[in-house]
Amino acid sequence: MKERINTGPGYAGLLFFVVLTFWMGGARSGSAQSALLSWHAVTEDTSGHAEVQPVYYNIYCDTVPAFRPDSANFLAATLQTSWTHTDPRLADPNRHLFYQVRAVDIWGNQSAFSDTIGEVGYLLVKVRAFLQAPYDAEGDSMRTPLARLGLLPLASPYAAAPRAAAAAPGGAVDWVLLQLRDPTTANIVGEESFLLDREGFLTEPDGRNRVLGFTGCPPGDYQLVLNHRNHVAVMSRGTFPFNEAPPVLHDFSADSAFYEGSGAACELETGVWGLWSGDINQDHQVSGLDFAYWQSAARDGRRGYLAEDLNFDGHITTADYVLWHRAHRRGVNSYVP
Repeated sequence: MKERINTGPGYAGLLFFVVLTFWMGGARSGSAQSALLSWHAVTEDTSGHAEVQPVYYNIYCDTVPAFRPDSANFLAATLQTSWTHTDPRLADPNRHLFYQVRAVDIWGNQSAFSDTIGEVGYLLVKVRAFLQAPYDAEGDSMRTPLARLGLLPLASPYAAAPRAAAAAPGGAVDWVLLQLRDPTTANIVGEESFLLDREGFLTEPDGRNRVLGFTGCPPGDYQLVLNHRNHVAVMSRGTFPFNEAPPVLHDFSADSAFYEGSGAACELETGVWGLWSGDINQDHQVSGLDFAYWQSAARDGRRGYLAEDLNFDGHITTADYVLWHRAHRRGVNSYVP
């Protein structure tokens, strides 16, 4: 049996306790797993007077820790101070559910939401970065040809962190892989696939939530490592504390000094920095091997969502060669160990 206890703001200035306990929902093979949520009743209003009963409790559930409670993830309303949720997703080791609870009185007055609780611990992160290839200096943003042409896959291309979106957000540029690196051991303690929007913010697969969740990672001080399928991987020079608290923004686009390594950042325009394009084979350098991959794909007339398509237009052309050549001429390498 696993148990997590979080405290959040109370409806009447009281602590609003939510306790989440999990157990398998039966002995038969393949039976669903169940989650039991319970909390203390709200008995006073914000003035300290006895609250007129009944008080309803609205429950919300989603698969990302920093979800926004709304009608799309509303789970149930109850007059009780506990709720049992049975869902096949709870038995999926690659997916985790998270919950928030809000109290509502008979006049419709609402409490603040409880803290988010889930079947595993989590860290919250917020990151911004630009990619060289789709960056548009006139718009101070990135173009989204993959989404516009219907080439952006719903499933992440990173096998190490499989994930999928229900639909391709119109403002999505591409998938990226974000990792948390322990600087004392050099180990990657967490990695997750996220979408990158046109303004440079990493988002959850819904394309809207810019607060990112890492599950199963202990709180600690980590470096950020950002990977893209045909750009050069980068790492933050600094180490930052991460936990369940609302995160500050870590911005790869604002300063080349944010990056580990001299020349690791590509200057997209004055004062704006991003990841170099050209690492087609993802060996952490832009070399003749990348050119060979591009040349082979160009000769074959290949099209689609391909690493050789450096400018994201779905075709392998000399425009992609130009991007590779710029980085190769500069001797660009990744400083990610």
